[in-house]
This record gives sequence, C-alpha cells and structure tokens, in this order.
Amino acid sequence: MSCPLKFEEPLKIDRSFVSALTDGAKPTALVRSIVDLAAALDVDTIAEGVELKEQVEILKGLGCRIAQGFYFGEPRPARELDSMLQHGATIPERMLGTRFRRTGMTGSRSIAGALLRPTSRVHLA
Repeated sequence: MSCPLKFEEPLKIDRSFVSALTDGAKPTALVRSIVDLAAALDVDTIAEGVELKEQVEILKGLGCRIAQGFYFGEPRPARELDSMLQHGATIPERMLGTRFRRTGMTGSRSIAGALLRPTSRVHLA
C-alpha cells in the first residue's frame, strides 16, 4: 500500500527545539525523533536558529545535515553580499569544511549564503 501523501519539502526543526538542545536528554530525543521521521519519509531536515557551535555538533551527531542560523552569519542584502565577495571577503573559519547549496535565492543572504531564505542553507558535512 502506498502513502497518498507526498513529502517533498524538508521537515524544519524549530529554533525553540534547537536552542533547547544544550539543556539535556529530552530536547535531544525530540530532535532525534524529527530527524528519524524525516529519514523515514525520505526528506531532509533543516535545523533553524542555530547560534552555537555546540548545537552544530549535536545536530551533526543526530544526523541533521542542514542548518541555518546566526552561527553561520548574519543576514545581509544580496547586493551587499555580492559586493563583499567581489572585494575579497573571506568565509569565517567556523565555516570551513561546510558545503553550501544556494538555489533560487532572493532578498537577504548571510555572509556565506547560509541563512534566512528557505532555499539558502548550510550543509553540516
């Protein structure tokens, strides 16, 4: 029997869950459940509101591979980001080793193309 629902959009992990990750086992179990559900549905998960390196490490350990948040950079207008990159702006050290997917971006972007637009996310490799 096939499922009549088609899941094409990623499951988002709300920032309130992400911020609670450092508080103990229950928030971690909840996020793990969301990641496992997404895997069962064959869709990605996106952790929103990542602000700490510790959150990044926990999310990676739970199998979440896409995140967005101020940890990766503050949002900037697209024209400002383009200008910064043309004038030799560098990616912050904490971003090294991170893959980016930038598709269909409009409006605000972060310094590394990481945040605040639904189609602009950081892959936690």
